[in-house]
Amino acid sequence: QILNKHPEIDAIIHTGDLAQAPTPITYKRYIQYMQTLGLPFFQTLGNHDNVDHFPLHKENHQEPVVICLGNWRIILLNSAVKGHIDGHLSAEQLENLTTLLEEYADNPILL
Repeated sequence: QILNKHPEIDAIIHTGDLAQAPTPITYKRYIQYMQTLGLPFFQTLGNHDNVDHFPLHKENHQEPVVICLGNWRIILLNSAVKGHIDGHLSAEQLENLTTLLEEYADNPILL
């Protein structure tokens, strides 16, 4: 329905807490559904997500992800902490963010 109402959508960005129950089957269903939309999709895990069960996470899932859409730079940060419900950004993540903000200072940025 959303794609019918907004055909101009270039990508979908899901910013954490991808599943009510963070289990492998739930994440599998999420990915299968997202793939049916025919659009690039990106996500970052939130404080309620389980990195061990999410199949698309990188080995170093704390690195920021930069998405370039036109002139925009969208920076995704992972606040998930294994074994904790509260989120956290490490000093290293904040340093990486500072570097990216300097690198893309001439672009509009969405965090």
